[in-house]
Amino acid sequence: MGCLVGQALFGDGAAIIGSDPDTLIEKPILQLVSAAQVTILDSVQAIEDHVGEMELSIHLSEDAHKLITINVDAALQ
Repeated sequence: MGCLVGQALFGDGAAIIGSDPDTLIEKPILQLVSAAQVTILDSVQAIEDHVGEMELSIHLSEDAHKLITINVDAALQ
């Protein structure tokens, strides 16, 4: 389950960021309005990842959801 949550949090969703779509050919469904990054203190071991040739593995510790929940307000402001 942690791997699925990690992919939902950090996966790119096959999005193209920073291009102007050709509306005659492409029909965008969603528009990215803003993005933010927040550094969460004391989270060194909470999320571990491994990037391989054909994979991205993400492992969340049991405390990862608590750290994200506590700090989500900072990302939304």
